[in-house]
Amino acid sequence: MVQIRILAEMHYIQGNLPDVQYYLVELSSALLLVSRFGNITFDDDGNSIFYTFKFEVSELDVIRGKLKKEMKTMGDSSIFLGRNWATCIDSCKFKGIKPNHIYFTDDGFEYDRDVEGGGVGRDMGAYNLEDEEIESFYSGQSTSLICPPAWVIPSLIM
Repeated sequence: MVQIRILAEMHYIQGNLPDVQYYLVELSSALLLVSRFGNITFDDDGNSIFYTFKFEVSELDVIRGKLKKEMKTMGDSSIFLGRNWATCIDSCKFKGIKPNHIYFTDDGFEYDRDVEGGGVGRDMGAYNLEDEEIESFYSGQSTSLICPPAWVIPSLIM
């Protein structure tokens, strides 16, 4: 028999709020809740475009069912987020990976399906958790009709 358990209660005021997506990721035996905040805008042709503008990372206290204080640093760790997927890595072990960053791909697949010639894949980049700045990886028009981008993580098992 499956038993459902609430990990933590979250209270947000309903109203004109941005779209929020949630991810669970492990960092040094701690369970983190990563909240991704985005908005929908429209291009000149009236097509909807989803864009991410902020992330929040909090440690989840599963025993008490509460979120701990928001984190502003992950040390040398970096988080990679994708469609229904999240992982944390030690950035000092990989060349070119910036510490204390959240690397993200486009999760707004449902927003871009009707864009002529594609549209999926525009909302991706690296978010600096400390200064809250986003470095965009892709600013042009995507030509993908159906396939959102994905991170490729090689197996480290020999």
